[in-house]
Amino acid sequence: MKPSARILAISAAATAICVVPNLAVAQEIGQTTSIVISPQLDRTDVAGARNEPEYTPEPIRAGPFVVISSLSIAGGYDTNVFDRSDQIGDAVALITPRVTLRADTARHLFQLSGMGHIRRFASTGSENSEEFDVRGQTRLDLAERQALFANASFGHQIEQRSSVGTTAGADEPVSYDLTAVQAGGDFEFGRLTVRPAANFQQTSYSDTSIAGIEADQSFRDTRGYGGALAVGYKFSDLFAAFGEAGYSQSESTNALPNAERDSEDKTFLVGVRGEVSPLVSAEFAVGYRRREYEQARFNDFGGFSYRGDIQWFVTPLMTLRLEASQQFLNSGNVQVAAILSNRVSLTGYFDPLRNLRLSANVAYEQNDFRDVDTVAKRPSMLIQAQYKANRHVSLGIFAGLRRQEVNGTPLVQPFTSFSSGVGVTLTP
Repeated sequence: MKPSARILAISAAATAICVVPNLAVAQEIGQTTSIVISPQLDRTDVAGARNEPEYTPEPIRAGPFVVISSLSIAGGYDTNVFDRSDQIGDAVALITPRVTLRADTARHLFQLSGMGHIRRFASTGSENSEEFDVRGQTRLDLAERQALFANASFGHQIEQRSSVGTTAGADEPVSYDLTAVQAGGDFEFGRLTVRPAANFQQTSYSDTSIAGIEADQSFRDTRGYGGALAVGYKFSDLFAAFGEAGYSQSESTNALPNAERDSEDKTFLVGVRGEVSPLVSAEFAVGYRRREYEQARFNDFGGFSYRGDIQWFVTPLMTLRLEASQQFLNSGNVQVAAILSNRVSLTGYFDPLRNLRLSANVAYEQNDFRDVDTVAKRPSMLIQAQYKANRHVSLGIFAGLRRQEVNGTPLVQPFTSFSSGVGVTLTP
């Protein structure tokens, strides 16, 4: 990827995730139990992202399209399936299919991708679940350095137990459908880059049950829309400064009486992105975030906001990545409109062999239930290894440790959980 294109790509992802607040509510499904290591780094010739031709699957050609697919099957054990103080462990089987369909064109981008994640437990069948996520991406190059884009996604996901104030004592994990659409453009005028974007998002929660009695979760349903504008100035092909402004409105679609979560968000950030040195790529932004609720019972927020992504390509065999982010999460408690989440993580990638990749991640997340005095602190660690036998078969292993400490009103439980597993990924 050319340096200028790399800067545009980083800008696109950053604007979509952080300046437009409503787009930052979902995590990749199966994230904590993956036997595949495939991070999206700024460079593709470094540890963690390097593809060796001998071990890289060849896409299947179907007319004007290319198809990339895989199937991961793993077995493991979780010492605390319900994420509670009283631990209950169980064995689990995990199935994760992935497929990407992309038009084989020299210009433009037309891509459709899908991913599923199926969990089956040996004894605790209430925790069995199916998740999926389908995404479409389109990019039309109008002229050199001038393009329009549109992205759309639809998914069904579950929330981790004790994560964001989900229903205490629920017979099954809380699940929801998420629909998101975004459209905009990337324009360069000499050293100046301009990126306007607009978005729409809708979240719909499924009913759950407590001791066999139906528990309606639709009070959490929201619909939101907004826009963002990012303006950057390139000091060189490798380094740029930028400013971003985002605005969004969110409204409850099935709120309880006098508990509507209608809100208005404004975000302003300034920062830098690019290659600080031949071995360091970085994006860092700081600014101000404001959220105001129509209901006086919910606390408004105004304060410091940030995001960061620093990638250090230490040696050809090692990469370190430091990430930091802030976002609002949809609360599962009637008394709390939203949870302010701050997260920082450090990941290391080590490729000792051409077909062996190791990864280690440590993270810390603090969730502030702003309308009450609850604060949940979640340190975690995840270790992964992936060995590619050939271009069609790879073996993977993971081990993860999660812990939660709760201060104030115990809306969620403190817990400690260790999980591990091993599996195989098959690629045609």
